[in-house]
Amino acid sequence: MRADRVLPEYEPERQVSAPLTALIPPPQTIQRRAWECACDLAAEHSNTINDEARWHWLQHMACRGYERITWQQAAQLFRLHRLVRARLAGEADHA
Repeated sequence: MRADRVLPEYEPERQVSAPLTALIPPPQTIQRRAWECACDLAAEHSNTINDEARWHWLQHMACRGYERITWQQAAQLFRLHRLVRARLAGEADHA
């Protein structure tokens, strides 16, 4: 090593690490169930979803393979599926 080259000091608070969810993909079962939620929601009429951009995102998620679904996407799909199903169940109760 050259004498004029100085190595920076190790500063742990400045180290940036990737979140664990970015390093470890979701298990295949979770990916598959999230994909099934996307397929189920994509089959719904856009009036039920009430958001054209989200409906197109669901169509996209249903068309691509479940192997590429991330933790964040799976969480969003599960949350949206619960919300839409609860809304539909509530409408059926009031009918």
